[in-house]
Amino acid sequence: MNSKTRKVITITLIWTLLAILLFLYAHFYLVIALPPDQVSGWYYPKANFTGYVAGSLLGGMFFGYLMVFRSYYKTRRKTFAYGILYNAGLFIALYAATAILATVPITLVADSEATAGSVFRVVLGVLTNPASLVSMAIWALIVAGTQFMLQVSDKFGQGVLWNFLTGRYFHPREEERIFMFLDVTSSTTIAERMGHTLYFEFIREFIADVTDPIIDHKGEVYQYAGDEVVVSWKVGDRKANANCVRCFFAIQDHIAHLAPKYEARFDVVPTFKAGLHAGEAMVGEIGVVKKDIAFSGDVLNTTARIQGACHAYKSALLLSTKLLRMLTLDEGYESEALGSIRLKGKEQEVELNTIRRAQPQP
Repeated sequence: MNSKTRKVITITLIWTLLAILLFLYAHFYLVIALPPDQVSGWYYPKANFTGYVAGSLLGGMFFGYLMVFRSYYKTRRKTFAYGILYNAGLFIALYAATAILATVPITLVADSEATAGSVFRVVLGVLTNPASLVSMAIWALIVAGTQFMLQVSDKFGQGVLWNFLTGRYFHPREEERIFMFLDVTSSTTIAERMGHTLYFEFIREFIADVTDPIIDHKGEVYQYAGDEVVVSWKVGDRKANANCVRCFFAIQDHIAHLAPKYEARFDVVPTFKAGLHAGEAMVGEIGVVKKDIAFSGDVLNTTARIQGACHAYKSALLLSTKLLRMLTLDEGYESEALGSIRLKGKEQEVELNTIRRAQPQP
């Protein structure tokens, strides 16, 4: 199950819980505030409860799908306010459309002699009914809150918000992690030619375009440093560990697919190099005003040095032998040992390898 599907399921479950709470509030308000003789005869708790739950389940799945798989791509590069207002407005429009589509046939069936004017008045009455307006407003706020949380989650990074809420790293802990340092090639030359304004747009576009391949391969963006992206994976089984390699080549393919866009807008297609390594890292919350979850340890320094050696080896991807032994390469990829080097600032030598797509046999 990928991360987007999990988000839709989470939205559906949370909306269902909220619907149950709204039902309980309405139910006990009616029971406490109104005399029994004013409630009986028109209020059916079981039917209402079923309607609340069924509506929230269907609405959560449908609108969760729209928010995560559809409107996400329209709002991801917009402001927070745009994303919130866009989805709240979309919900109100769909809510009204659903009410109209449900009301019109029911009205025509109930009154075969109904005119367009009478149908319009019925529809208007349904849409302006205080109960409908309150329900629409409440759920529009829920949609806006959901979109806000999705955007906050994206701001912190995959899974980081949940880690903050649960306090997973409030007390620092040691974890075995895979790191990838990915850096745009010849960035200084490109920046000098473009100028700082256009270059900033170039880097912002590149970082936005590499995001989906990273998420699709279960990577966690740790930080951005200029034109460099640092990605992390938790160490798992050998097949899962190979996500770091799959991610690199998926980014290559994605950027190649977007080459016409870069040529037209920037007159250059970005190329990049990456270093991969695995090791123990300390993970914990850091900061007071701008709190973050930070990593520290020799594994980060070593990964950065490996990435820095890409130019010397004329290779777009370098990884340590330690990491290579921890993963199983997919069919169609091959590794090549490059020997041992002493990386800058390191006393012990590190064995380096490169991975490339296997050439088809003649």
